[in-house]
Amino acid sequence: VQLPWEHGVQPLVRCPDANMPEPKGEADADLHKALKVFCDAGLGSLTEYYVDPRFQGNFDRHKGKDGWIEQAFVTYMASRKNHDNINGEEDLLVQSVHHFSTRPVLVANFGAYVPKRWTPDRFPNLILLKARNSTSDLGKSFNFNKFTAMLFTKVKTGMVLDADQFANRGLDSMLERTAEEITKEYPFPIMPVHWMSRDPEDTVMKEYPEGYSWHFKSTQAPKQTMRWGHAHPTWAHPALPWLAKWTSFALAPQSTQAPTWLQKQ
Repeated sequence: VQLPWEHGVQPLVRCPDANMPEPKGEADADLHKALKVFCDAGLGSLTEYYVDPRFQGNFDRHKGKDGWIEQAFVTYMASRKNHDNINGEEDLLVQSVHHFSTRPVLVANFGAYVPKRWTPDRFPNLILLKARNSTSDLGKSFNFNKFTAMLFTKVKTGMVLDADQFANRGLDSMLERTAEEITKEYPFPIMPVHWMSRDPEDTVMKEYPEGYSWHFKSTQAPKQTMRWGHAHPTWAHPALPWLAKWTSFALAPQSTQAPTWLQKQ
């Protein structure tokens, strides 16, 4: 994999500067707020996602006149060798989206390899992207790349799918409902509930080893008000500023002045 930022390729978005035009439309305005949060926190390099030149045609076909993709599935990976389980799982996931959905699937690659069989001819709805890894740059969990992929790939309404998941018939309807549910009046992502509540008052968790139960380390933390959710969010662009705020707290707690209770966590 070539590193696009070393060859003059331009990212989908980048930190605002004096020459950048004013946001046009609500999606652009929400993205601009999210960008400002990351850029002010010194996380500007993580906002830059680059379309693989081989899949530029797929991207151009799926994006609207405003440069945004209306609805899409998003997944992320980091292959470190020619053949591994992640490559195989992602291939099956991309196949399932093509079989059961009309929407595109964006794969954000943070590794050095991609399967040779991934071509625009085989996967006309695949958009392959390259971006910088929060793990290598900041020493954070690889899974935070999931949130930057949600934030900065210019998808108006999306659903995150991990490599070990598959699309099935009817999944497009969840994207349609997400677009209706997440608005400026409710600007938050939606996560599926987990069967384990991780509620410290829940007796279900007593059978697990000490320390596995959910709890805040700080007594100053807010009271838990809902069950633990799977980290497979659906989102729409009004949720971008909220996602940027809390993701930046985790990636750059000092520069963002993240709440003390969260830093302790």
